[in-house]
Amino acid sequence: MQKKMIALAVAGLVSGAAFAQTNVTVFGIMDVGYQYSWDNYASKTKDQSAIKAGGHDGSRIGFRGTEDLGNGLKVNFEMVAGFDADTGQSYGGRLMSEGAWLGLSGDKWGAVKGGYFATFLDDNTGVDVSGRHGIANTGTLYDTGKWNNFVAYYSPVWSGFQVKAGFSSNINAQDNTPNQYSVTNPDPTLNIRAYSAAASYANGGLKLGAAYAYYQPQDVSGLPYSTSNGYEWNAGISYDFKVVAVSLFGAKNSNSNPGGTPNFAGTYAGTNVDRRDFIALGLAVPIGAKDVVKLGYGQARTYADVGTWANGKTKDDSSAWGIVYFHNLSKRTNLYAMYGNVDSDNELYSINNAAGYQQAVNVGIRHLF
Repeated sequence: MQKKMIALAVAGLVSGAAFAQTNVTVFGIMDVGYQYSWDNYASKTKDQSAIKAGGHDGSRIGFRGTEDLGNGLKVNFEMVAGFDADTGQSYGGRLMSEGAWLGLSGDKWGAVKGGYFATFLDDNTGVDVSGRHGIANTGTLYDTGKWNNFVAYYSPVWSGFQVKAGFSSNINAQDNTPNQYSVTNPDPTLNIRAYSAAASYANGGLKLGAAYAYYQPQDVSGLPYSTSNGYEWNAGISYDFKVVAVSLFGAKNSNSNPGGTPNFAGTYAGTNVDRRDFIALGLAVPIGAKDVVKLGYGQARTYADVGTWANGKTKDDSSAWGIVYFHNLSKRTNLYAMYGNVDSDNELYSINNAAGYQQAVNVGIRHLF
């Protein structure tokens, strides 16, 4: 009898531990290849040949988990560390560079999460069927990113329709204080609050999406220049005709820090930028069951805030286009080959960020796990 009681007690402890256990999944990407870049803005600059990681997607390792609290309520988390597969170095010195958040979700009311993760503007770029991959990425001209100190609400999906709302108390996590500023040594990056909203709809081959963000720099005494609020929006539509998928995507952002570094969440064109308009066309053509070709073309017009650029103009017209070919070796592994081209009136944009190259080719392999 005593043995039976002990067995029942142990079983009860084990079942209780199992009930409270969080289900954790380990996932990630490994991506490495070869890139050749040429046509640099600077004369007599040699072409670049290098083993290059992240031609298709940035390498990363992540952990996500869910605990069922009962009555449809769940606690969820995700943390993802990005790194260059060719060097093993983390992105920008940040451990969880690709996101870190904790949240709750309910079957009836949706989900809320807080931490460091992609903005709604970034979510909406998924409408672009070009995929915005590597050097074939029209995001060279318009990119988005992640916000620090971000809390966001995601509604349930009602017949393909979803809404989002969010707030960040300080998107750049600068945590600046007044004594860090002086007229002789100003810091151009402010503590910036941001408010954001988005809506999306998906039904069959149709996808629609729009996102908006409002930037509000916080006044800091000692600044040698005035501040003003800024905004950013993007919108897109795509349709999959099975034989080809097409998309149209547009964006506009207005700087909230006159005369200084723009507050754009992702890539920006140097300093003294007032605003930027962007539009892009995307195509995706499947070839059989294992192959697909994607094409992206984008144009951006960037306006100077203070003064002019080298050519004496107060605006810059730029274009970027690229083509990429994918061959799937399995559901998790694919080969890729791509070409990218960038042209900018004032050399504001380049194929490798600040490297100055206007053209490049890249071949590589990507594996998901």
